Amino acid sequence: MIIVGTSTNGLEAIDLYEAHTPDALVMYTHLDGLDAISATEEIKRRHPSAKIVITTVHDDPVIVSRAFEAGVAAYMILPITSEEFSNVLRAIVGPRPPIENPTSSAA
Repeated sequence: MIIVGTSTNGLEAIDLYEAHTPDALVMYTHLDGLDAISATEEIKRRHPSAKIVITTVHDDPVIVSRAFEAGVAAYMILPITSEEFSNVLRAIVGPRPPIENPTSSAA
């Protein structure tokens, strides 16, 4: 997995998605400015096949419902282990081969 960017608000998240079109986008629900659910709606409008994961400490059923209506692939309530996080990403993106280190020399 490669992290292609980080943002502090929903508008930046949309811009980063546009710039990199990652295999998956992970956002925390409460971002400054545009929240993650609104950002999800906009990204899904532009890229219907986008795979978006929202993380949060809130398990409010209304927020969970809104997130899935917006098109998230997964909604993870924190805290979670790194193994749980990896499993969710693998489930929505699929397995990926290991990335070779571009600085290593091939013999």
